[in-house]
Amino acid sequence: KEITGISYYKKDGQLMIDAVVLAIEQTLVNGEGISLRGFGKFEPRMTAPRKVTTPHGDTYDVPPVQIVKFKPGMRLKREVAQGIIRPVESDA
Repeated sequence: KEITGISYYKKDGQLMIDAVVLAIEQTLVNGEGISLRGFGKFEPRMTAPRKVTTPHGDTYDVPPVQIVKFKPGMRLKREVAQGIIRPVESDA
């Protein structure tokens, strides 16, 4: 299959994507952020502890939780806004 001008087999492409995703996950689990130039930045953050009230009037504490924030890069924002990025048509 050729999308970016590079020919590759589907299984090889999937292996490459899996390796990149695993590296991103491991970096975030270690408490570090990762930036993909032009695409965006992933950063681990802790939420603040808070109190929540249910519709029945019960109140309970929610502990801090680690989450991942994503901030899109300038190029990604621009290309999406301009409609440059379109879905890739599948062969199926």
